[in-house]
Amino acid sequence: MYRLSSSLLLVVCILFAGCGSGPVADETQGDSFVQLNAIYQAYVKFTEAQSEPPSSADDLKELLTKANQDPEKVFVSASDGEPFIVHWGAQALSPNPIPTVIAYEANGKNGQRMVMTTMGVMAMHDKEFLNSDFPKGFSPPSSSE
Repeated sequence: MYRLSSSLLLVVCILFAGCGSGPVADETQGDSFVQLNAIYQAYVKFTEAQSEPPSSADDLKELLTKANQDPEKVFVSASDGEPFIVHWGAQALSPNPIPTVIAYEANGKNGQRMVMTTMGVMAMHDKEFLNSDFPKGFSPPSSSE
C-alpha cells in the first residue's frame, strides 16, 4: 500500500476543493470570451510590433482579419449586444501582478461580464469588476451606466 506524504495530500485536497465557485458562462458569454480574446491577442501583437498600444479599433483591423475575425463584428459583444468598451492607449503589457482592465462588456449578463485585462480575458461579477484596477486616466463606469 502506498503512503502519501502530508504535503502531497494537502496539494490533492486543494486541487479537489478548488478556490470557490467562480462565474459560470453561458453560450453567449463563451462567444464574448472568444471575441475579447481575439481583441486581446491583436492588442498585444500591435503593442509589441509598434512599441505602443493601439489608439483605435482601426489599428487592430488587419491583425483581426489575419486571425479570421470580422473586425466589424468582433467589437460588439455577443452576450449583451453592445459594443465593447475599450480603453484605447492603455498599456496591455504590464509587469504588475494585479490585472488591469483594458476592455469590457458594457452591460454583461446575469450580474457578470467578460473583461479583458493585462492578464487575459476573464468573467467577473459586477462587484469585482467595479472594484478592479483600471489604467491611469480611466475609471469603472458608474452604476447607472
